[in-house]
Amino acid sequence: MNNGKRKPISLHKRILIFDNKELTDLLIAIKWIGNTGSHLGDLETIDILEAYKLLEFALNRLYANPEKEIKKITKDINKRKGTRKR
Repeated sequence: MNNGKRKPISLHKRILIFDNKELTDLLIAIKWIGNTGSHLGDLETIDILEAYKLLEFALNRLYANPEKEIKKITKDINKRKGTRKR
C-alpha cells in the first residue's frame, strides 16, 4: 500500500511470491502461454493442451487429497463388509 492506496501487483510477481515454490515454475509457464494467447494470439492446439495439463496438475497438487479419498473408500467397504448391494 502506498499512502493508504493499494498498489497493483502483476500476475508474474503474484506467482513469484506465492507460497508454493514447487508450483512456481509451472504457473509461470502457464502465464507465458496465456500472455502469448492474449497479446499475440498465435497459439497452437498443443500449446493449449499443455497449458491445461499443467493447470490440471497444479490444481490437483493444491486441492486434491487422494489419501483422504482412499481412506473413505476403505472405511465404506469395511463398514459394508464387502461390495455394495445390488
